[in-house]
Amino acid sequence: MAKSAGRNYLVKKNGTTIASVRQKSVNWSSQMIDVTTDDDTGDTTYLADVLTGKALECSVEGLTNDDVFSDIAFSTTDADKFLDDLTIERPNGDEISGTFILSAYTETGAYQDAVTFTATLTRSGAHTFAEA
Repeated sequence: MAKSAGRNYLVKKNGTTIASVRQKSVNWSSQMIDVTTDDDTGDTTYLADVLTGKALECSVEGLTNDDVFSDIAFSTTDADKFLDDLTIERPNGDEISGTFILSAYTETGAYQDAVTFTATLTRSGAHTFAEA
C-alpha cells in the first residue's frame, strides 16, 4: 500500500462510518502445524499450505461523541456484540468485511480532557476481502 493518511482508514457498520475514531489497527495472525520428525535433523518443518487458528482483530480508539460502541458494550444481550455487517476500509480502497465481535471496550475520562474509548473487534468465521 502506498503512503496514505491514517484518517482514511475507516470502520463501517452497514456501510456507514461509525464512531469518531482517531486510531485504527488491524492485526492478522495464524499458527502453523508442526510436522517435525527425527528425519528433519533438528530443523522445524511445517505442514505445507495449511494454517490453523487464523485470527483477525481490529482495534479502534476515539472520542465518545457517538454511542455506537458503548451501547453495544453495555447491552446485557450477548447477541448485540456480534456485528455481522462490519467493513474495514483501508486507505487504498481495499475492504475487509465479515462478522466481528465486540470483544473488549474501555472508556477513559481524564481530568480536563475529552472522554475517549478503545474497542477491540474480533472476527468470527471467515471474512471477505475485496481489493480496490
